[in-house]
Amino acid sequence: MDRAGIESLYAHLDFAWKQIVEVIGEAGEDTFTRPAPGSGWPALRDCLAHIVFGYDRWIAIMTAQPMKGWREAVRTLQEADAARSLARGQVDSLLGRLRSEELQEMRQFNIDGESMPYSYSELLTHLALHERGHHGDVTTLFYQLGIGGDTLLDYRFHLGRSPV
Repeated sequence: MDRAGIESLYAHLDFAWKQIVEVIGEAGEDTFTRPAPGSGWPALRDCLAHIVFGYDRWIAIMTAQPMKGWREAVRTLQEADAARSLARGQVDSLLGRLRSEELQEMRQFNIDGESMPYSYSELLTHLALHERGHHGDVTTLFYQLGIGGDTLLDYRFHLGRSPV
């Protein structure tokens, strides 16, 4: 995927994240940790912490730096939002410093002790699709908790709202 496509995908994720945070905030702070039987996740906190974990893991792989431990730090909605914001800043930093050629160039990344060939573009897209994949989980959690209604996470609701 090229830079413009990646930036567009992340703009949608930022839009959807904002919707998620607003719905949870309007439902009350206890909604973040309230058990949601039948959802596949113990609570919204676990799902959103997992999304944050994905950023932590893949940014560490792409930058060859240690993980920050964001998942463990997520106890409140505000902490999840702050951790994701920091992670998104790191994604933007990567996109800002990599030339288009570097973004597409195949290179070796250490993934769980194994050297594997990927481009930054592929890994940034993978990371974005990881978060997007969990939007269905968030929607199910909202349903199980009896909140949210139409959370407007679909891409079509994002169209026309972003300059990208």
